[in-house]
Amino acid sequence: MPEVIVDYYEELSISSSLSVPELNSELSRLETVWKRREITNPEKATKMIVLISDARKVFQNDTSKREYDKRLAESKKPHQDKKVVNQRSESFARWHEDALNYYRNGQYDLARTAIDRAFQFFSDSSDGDFYDLAANIYEQNGQYDTALSYINNAIVVDNQNGKYYLTKSIILADKRDQAAENRRFDEKANFASQMRNTALEALSKASMRGDDETWARVCGVLAISFYSDKPNDFQKAEEYAQTGVQKGDSWGNSRKVLDIINRDKENARRIEDERVRREAEEKRQKEEYERNVAENNRKAQKRDEIKNEAKKKEKILTGLGWAFVVVSIVLLFVPVTFVIKQLCALIGMALIGYTNTYGEFGSNNLFGDFWYFILGGGFVYGLISCTGAYKSMGYGATQAYHTQLIFLIFLAAVVIVTFVSPIIGRHDYKKVKKKIDSI
Repeated sequence: MPEVIVDYYEELSISSSLSVPELNSELSRLETVWKRREITNPEKATKMIVLISDARKVFQNDTSKREYDKRLAESKKPHQDKKVVNQRSESFARWHEDALNYYRNGQYDLARTAIDRAFQFFSDSSDGDFYDLAANIYEQNGQYDTALSYINNAIVVDNQNGKYYLTKSIILADKRDQAAENRRFDEKANFASQMRNTALEALSKASMRGDDETWARVCGVLAISFYSDKPNDFQKAEEYAQTGVQKGDSWGNSRKVLDIINRDKENARRIEDERVRREAEEKRQKEEYERNVAENNRKAQKRDEIKNEAKKKEKILTGLGWAFVVVSIVLLFVPVTFVIKQLCALIGMALIGYTNTYGEFGSNNLFGDFWYFILGGGFVYGLISCTGAYKSMGYGATQAYHTQLIFLIFLAAVVIVTFVSPIIGRHDYKKVKKKIDSI
C-alpha cells in the first residue's frame, strides 16, 4: 500500500509552487494567526499549530521539500502491485545509470539510447536531475529543441536550481551557433540575448544556494558571452573570467577567455608600441630630412656664392682684357713707343686667354682664338713691313736686324701668352671646381 502522507499544501491552504523561503514565511504568518485563535478555538488552533510545526520540518530546505513532494506524489498514485513497481524502478535505475555512464565517457549516441530506454520506465516527474541529464545528452547529440524541452521541465520542477539554468544557457548557445551557421543573424542575436540572460539567472540561483561549482562554470559562460556576443563588454568579460578562475571553473572557459583577453592586451600594447616607435622614427626621419635640406641649401648657397664670385671675376677680367685690346688698337694711331703698344696687346691677350678657358665660369667663345690669329698675323706683318721699311729707307742691316729681333721677342711673348694664359685659366677653374665639389 502507498505510504499515507499528510498534504500540508491542502491542510494549510498554501501553494506548492512557493519556494522554501516563501513557504516558511507563510508558515510563520499562519502560526501567528492560530496562536491568536487559541482562546476562541483552542482545539482547532492546537491542531493547526502542530501541522505548522511538522510542516516546518518538511520545508527546511530544497532537498527536504523535493523529497516530500516526491513522497506525496507517490502516495496519491493508484495502488499497483509492489513487484511490478519494483521491476519498473529497477529498470529505470539501470538504464538511468547506463545513460549517465555513457554520457560521462563521451559515448553520446549510446547515452541517448539508454536515456530513451530509461524514459520508458520513468514515473517521477519531479526528478529534475533526470530531466537535466536527458537535456545534456540530447544537446551533445545536436537535438537542441528536444534538449531545451527537457531542461525546461527540470526548471519547472526546481526553479531555484542554478545548474538547470546553466544547462539551458549552453543549449541556447548551441542554437545561437546553429543560427549563425545558417546565416539567420536575427535568430542568432535573439538566442545570444536569451543565453546571456539565462546565464545571469543561473549565476543568481547558484549564488543563493552557495553552489560554487556551478557559479564558477556560469562565470566562464558569461565571460564568453560578453567577449563574443553583441553588445560586447570586454571589461565584464574579464571580470567574469577572473572570478571563474578564482572559483575553479572546471570547464576551463574562464581561463581560455582570460588568456585571450591577456593576449589581446599584449597585441594592443605591441601595436601601440609599434605606433609610438613608428611615429618617433617618422619624426626622426623628418628632422633628419629637414636638417639635410637645410644643410643642402646652405651648401648650395655656398656653391652659388663661389660661382658668382668666379663669374664676377671672369666678367671683370674679360672686360679688362678687351679694354687693353681696344687701347692697343687705339695706340696704333697714337705716337707712342712700339713696346707700350705691344704690352697693351699682350696684356689683353693674356686676360682674354685666361677667361676663355675658365671652364663653365668663362665665356668659352671664339673671340679669343680669333684675336690670337689677328695679333699673331699682325706681328708677322709688322715684322716684315718694318724690316722692309728699314731696307727701303737705306738703313743698315743692323737696324733691320734689331727690328726683327724686337718683333721676334714680342712674337715669342705672343706665343707664350697664347698657350700659358689658357693653362692658368683652366688650372684656376679646376681649383674653384674642386672647392665647390668639396662642399
